[in-house]
Amino acid sequence: MCRMLWLALLVDSYCWAQNDMIANINLQFQLSNPGARALAMGGAFVGLADDATAVFSNPAGMARLKSDLITLELGRTERDNEIPFYGGTIRQTGLQDFEYNLDARDFPENGQSVPFAAYLSANHRLKWGVVYAERAQFERSFQTQDIYLPHEPDDDRPVNDFTDFYFFPSNNHIDLNLRMLGMSGGISLNDNWSVGVTLAYSDFTYEGRTGLVLPDIFPAGHPLTAFVGQEWATIEVEGDDGTISGSAGFMYRPNESFSIGAAYRYQPDFDYDYQVHVLDFASETLELDDSGRQVFATPDSYGLGVAIKPNDTVVVSLEVNRVQYSELSDTYHQFFDSGGETQTVDDATEYRVGLEWFVTRFAKPLALRCGYWFEPYHALKNTYLDNQILYADDQGFQHIRNAVFLQQFEEDTDHLSLGFGLTLTQHFALDAAADTSSVSTLFSLSGIYRF
Repeated sequence: MCRMLWLALLVDSYCWAQNDMIANINLQFQLSNPGARALAMGGAFVGLADDATAVFSNPAGMARLKSDLITLELGRTERDNEIPFYGGTIRQTGLQDFEYNLDARDFPENGQSVPFAAYLSANHRLKWGVVYAERAQFERSFQTQDIYLPHEPDDDRPVNDFTDFYFFPSNNHIDLNLRMLGMSGGISLNDNWSVGVTLAYSDFTYEGRTGLVLPDIFPAGHPLTAFVGQEWATIEVEGDDGTISGSAGFMYRPNESFSIGAAYRYQPDFDYDYQVHVLDFASETLELDDSGRQVFATPDSYGLGVAIKPNDTVVVSLEVNRVQYSELSDTYHQFFDSGGETQTVDDATEYRVGLEWFVTRFAKPLALRCGYWFEPYHALKNTYLDNQILYADDQGFQHIRNAVFLQQFEEDTDHLSLGFGLTLTQHFALDAAADTSSVSTLFSLSGIYRF
């Protein structure tokens, strides 16, 4: 009976080890500019911003519009959703050295959406528009097995001990959406300078769940074998919140061959509710252990771009974005007490370049486009070293073993994009694009009707 009580207390301490929801691990947002044309050019659009998507890339570009228009974008996203810590073992081979024998598994998710739609009026000095955009759509479900820490030869722990496990088996799901509806305006100050602003109502929905499963580590006849395979702790989050977001920018265009633009994008914070349940071994039911309301932050960003047109058929666009990803850790909530801050993320710089070539030999105008952009890793990561987390029990780091994400999985991503634009009639044009990387592929099709 004492052994049963000791194990129950140990299970409870590991419940408090969860400082975040495993379902959120390696979650990275891509807040790229909407539209198939911008996507094909690597998203490098702050310095160009000469179509309807200027309302988000750089509202000052709206001042360059010549006619009223309606545009609609259809998108498809294919994500691998690789979980690099699906199962396996971790062995310490030196003071700072580890041997990772971990299994990876993909849990692919595909989805269709309407990323962007807008109506823009260009018949007055002040250009204005109404716009809808889906700024984030992320859904995935995955499971993990236990990750085992083999005993060292001089280790006198019992063979079946909870401290043998770095990760418990888990069941995970997340569904997150960020949609915006707003108005935008742009105006020319003189022949060279223009400014613009977009204000939008942002609607945020967020559902997620992580369940920790009791592993099969007990000898035959042990009282806890009856609970093996059951979830003994769960975290559930749910949010539906809305608030104001916006962007502002300016553009300097001294001639037809050169333009430079800058933009600031404000992304708000949102509230969500959470509940934590823990298995009561006496009643064999999950009992509410903690609940409350927390903040989910989305990062602000700054962009600086240049567009160069060396001749009548070629456009080159360059862009640098500074994204304040550190705002994610400013509001980071530890669902379980781990005795200190354990996760962080730094601000990051994204680089984008795009090329557009107009082919004039055909009866219908055709534009061929390509681009590249660099996406730095920007998920939450450890503030402690792996050896501290795994083995420095005297510092209390055993309380965060089941919650942290090993930094060895940190990896930047390179994106390549291709696309084309085809003017079908005097009023209607079609743009298509694809953006591919090692983790995802995005397809976009945009239709533009000019009055």
